[in-house]
Amino acid sequence: MSRRRWFPVPLFFIQAALVCYYCYVTVFGLHNWFWIAAFVNRLFDLELLYVAGCAIYRIRAMKSRRNRIS
Repeated sequence: MSRRRWFPVPLFFIQAALVCYYCYVTVFGLHNWFWIAAFVNRLFDLELLYVAGCAIYRIRAMKSRRNRIS
């Protein structure tokens, strides 16, 4: 669905790193690594902002393309 766009690539790598992190935490447990957990939570927030920014970019690009055609 991305039509060979680069927008989903950063999200894929971030999610792959988070899956590795969650597997590590599940197996070994990290009781005193508060800052890593806080960083992971903020990383999720940044992902949401990235998706919103990509959506805004796509909407503006489609609108400008439609204006050029008309």
